[in-house]
Amino acid sequence: MTTDQILRTDKLGRVVTSRQRRAELLAQYDQSGMNGKRFAEWLGMNYQTFEGWLYDRRKKAREAVAIKPAPPAEPVRWLEAVVKNDAAAKPEPKTQNGLVVRGPGGLWLEITSEEQIRLAALFWNELGKARTC
Repeated sequence: MTTDQILRTDKLGRVVTSRQRRAELLAQYDQSGMNGKRFAEWLGMNYQTFEGWLYDRRKKAREAVAIKPAPPAEPVRWLEAVVKNDAAAKPEPKTQNGLVVRGPGGLWLEITSEEQIRLAALFWNELGKARTC
C-alpha cells in the first residue's frame, strides 16, 4: 500500500466522497487487516470521520435486522385451562432446543418455534387478566 492521499477534500479539509466510494473504502478496510486509526491515516483522513463511517455502517446493519413488531392480532375472546390435581402425573418439557417459561403453581409453557412466541405472549397476557370464578 502506498501512502498517497486518495480522497478529495473540500476547502475546509473535510472528506468528500460518494456513498459508493465510501462502501468500497469500508470493504477495503475490512480486508486490510489494519486497525481503524491506521487505515484512516493511510487514506489521509481524520480518524474520527472514519470512525463515524464505521458507526453509520453498524447502525444501518442493526436496523436492517431489527425485529419488526407483529401486526395487532385479533383479541382473545376466551381462555380455558384444565387443571388436574394428580400428583403422580407431572409432565415436564420435552424439548432441548426450545424455551421453557415457568410460572407459579407448576405452570409452564414450552416454546419450540417462532410462531409460538406470539401465542405464548397472548396467553401470558390473558392469564394475568383472568379472574377466578
